[in-house]
Amino acid sequence: MEGEEQLSQYTSVREAQRSQSSSRSLPFGDFGTEALHQCAIGLSTLLEEFTTEVSRPQTEIIDLLGQLKILLGVSHELNSGAFNQNQGQTSDPTQDQVWEAVNIISQRCCNDTMGPLHDGLERIKNLHSHDLAPRQFLLPHEEILLCQDALQALQYQTAVFSVLQNAIHLGILKRHLDSEDNPKAAFDVAAAISHLVSRLTPELKQAPQFYSTRHEEGINDMLAALQIAMSVARTISINKHWRIPRSANRLFTGRREKLEVITQAFSKPSSSQRRFVIQGMPGSGKSDLALKYAEEHAMYYWGIFWIDASTRANAKESYAEIGKLGGVEPIEQAAKHWLSHLHASYPWLLIIDNADDSDVTLEGLFPPSVPGFAQGCILVTTRNPENIDYGTTGSLQLGEMDDTEANELLLRAADVQEPWTSNPIELAKSICRHLHYLPLALLHAGRAIRDGLCELASYIKFFDSQASRIRSLRYMRRDRSMSRSQRRSSEDEAHMSIFGSYEILYESLEGAATRDDTGIFQDALQLLQIFSYMHFQNIRLDFLVHAAVCPIMEENARNEMKKEKEEILERIGLKPQIPWTVRIQNLVLSIRRHRLFSLPPILPDALKNTDELDAPELQEFVRIRLQTALKVLVDRGLINRGEGRDATKRDKRRYHMHPIVHQWVRERPQLSVAEGALFCQVATTVLSRAVRLVGKDKEGETAMRRDMKPHIDQVLHYASVNQQHFQENRRRKRMYFWSMRVRASEPLEMNPARAEEHGRFSRVYMECGAYLEAERLLQRVLGYLIARLGHDYEVTHQVKQALALVLWSQTRWNDASKLFREVYESRRKTLGPKHPLTVEIMNRLGSAVLSQGRITEALQLHEDAKTSLIEIYGDQHEEVLKTIGLIGKCYFYRSDWERSVELHRVASEGLRRLWEEDPTDESTELAVLSSEQDFAMGLIRIKKDNYNDALEIMGGVMERTIEILGKESPWTLVAKANYGRILSKCGRFEEADELMRKTLDIAERNHGKDNLAVLGGKCWYGQVLMEHEDLDKAEFYLRQAVVKEKYRKAAADDGEHPDRIMAVWLLAKCLTKQSKVKEALELYEELESNIQLIGGKGLGQKHKIAGMLPIIIKNLKEETPSLELLEL
Repeated sequence: MEGEEQLSQYTSVREAQRSQSSSRSLPFGDFGTEALHQCAIGLSTLLEEFTTEVSRPQTEIIDLLGQLKILLGVSHELNSGAFNQNQGQTSDPTQDQVWEAVNIISQRCCNDTMGPLHDGLERIKNLHSHDLAPRQFLLPHEEILLCQDALQALQYQTAVFSVLQNAIHLGILKRHLDSEDNPKAAFDVAAAISHLVSRLTPELKQAPQFYSTRHEEGINDMLAALQIAMSVARTISINKHWRIPRSANRLFTGRREKLEVITQAFSKPSSSQRRFVIQGMPGSGKSDLALKYAEEHAMYYWGIFWIDASTRANAKESYAEIGKLGGVEPIEQAAKHWLSHLHASYPWLLIIDNADDSDVTLEGLFPPSVPGFAQGCILVTTRNPENIDYGTTGSLQLGEMDDTEANELLLRAADVQEPWTSNPIELAKSICRHLHYLPLALLHAGRAIRDGLCELASYIKFFDSQASRIRSLRYMRRDRSMSRSQRRSSEDEAHMSIFGSYEILYESLEGAATRDDTGIFQDALQLLQIFSYMHFQNIRLDFLVHAAVCPIMEENARNEMKKEKEEILERIGLKPQIPWTVRIQNLVLSIRRHRLFSLPPILPDALKNTDELDAPELQEFVRIRLQTALKVLVDRGLINRGEGRDATKRDKRRYHMHPIVHQWVRERPQLSVAEGALFCQVATTVLSRAVRLVGKDKEGETAMRRDMKPHIDQVLHYASVNQQHFQENRRRKRMYFWSMRVRASEPLEMNPARAEEHGRFSRVYMECGAYLEAERLLQRVLGYLIARLGHDYEVTHQVKQALALVLWSQTRWNDASKLFREVYESRRKTLGPKHPLTVEIMNRLGSAVLSQGRITEALQLHEDAKTSLIEIYGDQHEEVLKTIGLIGKCYFYRSDWERSVELHRVASEGLRRLWEEDPTDESTELAVLSSEQDFAMGLIRIKKDNYNDALEIMGGVMERTIEILGKESPWTLVAKANYGRILSKCGRFEEADELMRKTLDIAERNHGKDNLAVLGGKCWYGQVLMEHEDLDKAEFYLRQAVVKEKYRKAAADDGEHPDRIMAVWLLAKCLTKQSKVKEALELYEELESNIQLIGGKGLGQKHKIAGMLPIIIKNLKEETPSLELLEL
């Protein structure tokens, strides 16, 4: 508002100037830029004469000369722009205003700043013109003050000229936005203008102290000029990222004063992060107020992001989504770091919504504030009054709406035709008072009136009857340990205006469902109940559609795999001797699975395939039926659709519920624990069926599963809550007959259906990086399967492998290897050593034991696997080529570089040929990149002539890995580190040092400083530092990599971990180079002892280092260390 007033004042003054003096108006002249340029040249010339004629020129003169050089550069650009502006054939009113601002600031600069200073210095020069010798005089005090004034004024004026120059440039870009690069360039210029204006405006408003008052008069001109430039910038929204799940309610009414409070709070100049907290009771409109602010101010923020703070797990997932937008690893630490290190010209807004739970520490959700980067604005919504203290720039408590605004909201929601007469206004006032002016309750009331469930005049009566019934049911159920606790009952009373108004809508839907023959309203009612057990945000239509069609797709894929497996076994003449125990178990399970003996899953009617359609037909049928039912819920205001500011077709297939309504549907007094458990189970079944375990993913399926995690968290939580309610009922021993009736619906600790659900959910947790949650579920499933089926059943094998991969991802390589070995031994016994499944686990076990340093065993496993795979598939199959690469790794660990390089060359060339036949196969391309990386790292071990070839190969691997997996994926970080190692070998140490240091910082931030891969990176970095004699720094990193305790979970029980062996070797070498002989000798003696354990069973004696150590130790004891030997 203040900026608009300044702009208006400027326009008025400008019109007066035009009418009074034509000399101040130059519509077809040079806009004052030529005079500005000449004044700057004249003053610079005069000052340079002072510096040459005076033996020791004063600081004020030197500083002024420096500032004038900057001004001359800007004025030259403006002068060129003025010429081009005069040549233009069309007039642009906005650009005319910019040039008029240039004219006024130019005159201010010439007449008020440079002119008086030039005259004063000229007088001094004339006074001393008779002196022939170099003068030693000092400027008089008044001239010093004039110089200081001029310097400060010129600094501000030059900055304003730069902003106006950007505005002129933006106008040119706008006229050519069809050019390929101009939209991005226009965005960058608009962002720069916004950043400069936001910095300069507060400084000018603080009224800098000038010796001369004429400079102070020019401040308003400069402020007005900045607003003109900002008006140009606003024509190009700087908003690039909009990560908000929904828009503010389309009926959002009033709250202008509240919005202005937030606007002013975020407009305050600050060198640190600005945080504002909106606190209020449920239904008061906190989230909608935050969203409305974001929508109205989107053009001022480069990025607007949203965090669901209802639980800590949901907040982590929200940050993961922000991380994906930023091109960094999709984890919380990486996303926070990205936000905290954005350029200062990229302002961002972060909305932390629903921070209500006292267990969620709000401070832990803020990105760190890093000086020199964009500080950002954070807008928090919360019910918790204690969170108000986190508002560094302000807060507000949101309560009842203003009387007039509440009336308007209700009448608009009720669709009462305008203009409103006194009668509906008076009736609306009564309803608003009755509902305590809460926006959510008023919206519900308006929907009920709009849909004809009641009229304005009768609404209060309807509402009171619902409230009375709720209280009665609550009282009846409370003492029977149903779904309502005493605490919840008190909450019901506090929120009765919301619950009562919602019940009117809910019961109207129930009534419509009983009268409807099409099933649409019944579908809507079932969906509403299911949604109440999911998370209240981001409920995707895809979840439901996939739940219907995925079982069919999975069955088709399973049949194809079975057919392919039978063909392979027939081709190689293999008939596995399956034990009788397993055969009997297979028979029993197949009987149980038959439809005559198994109960169908509990699903909503809309997802049932009663006509036995195939997958494509069922998908289209279910989608149409679901969209029809969801439209009923949206139209009645029971749920909302995710139509954001820039909503795409994808966004419109996402739905959400208000948190307090979401809670109410789940905990209505009319709902028993048994009914709640049933709906919770339906929601669980829907989510689990949407996760496929068999067959290749289709486009977008992985992203959909990531979005499922908050919903899986919720259904598992509510299942646990329902279990507690059942146990409480049994403990109290009340209503024994009722307890017997509902026992069939009671959640069991584990059963076949629940084991399958947990297995499917574990895949989602794994893909989201929630390894502990995945491990917990898989451990329960594995325990159940072993108890029911034993260790030798194929489903048990699959779960063991999944659990091993989860443990592997946590760098618990020892535990993972143990599980892989169990599966391998079991398959050898039940299927035979040549069976494809046995060969598959053979390679996995080989990779696992290689990581433990068991090189000989790993090599034998991979060689045997290769022989069998060639027999099964032929020598050019993808699995054969991958196995050749694994054999190459074994030779690399053995330091047989030539053999390793040859194997990796064969593998990489073969895999690339296969990938070129189908370039869309991403998994094959990743295998190509992995093999080429190993090939490049082997090349540099052979001879220096290979360095450039290795660098080229590794550079291509790194760039493509970034494109596929992102800038901060673990595989990308390994590729960057290896590229740095090769750069070092090529003598480009500075580049290598910078790349490896930054990569290591990212790895530590994302995965922790004690992660085994991070320790390996420190070892590599230490080696590079040693190569370039930065020994102190190398020692610092290598000492971190040799701590034995950090390798405990990865080393084999009977062997030392090879990564630690290498770290100790490098540290000892580093200490030797620094002449720290005593400590180096201790490390070499430790190595001599531990090297025997590498690989287990005494196989470490064959390692190359083992043969070198006795000689090195002997030389050190004789104080003649052999550095040539160490270099090997």
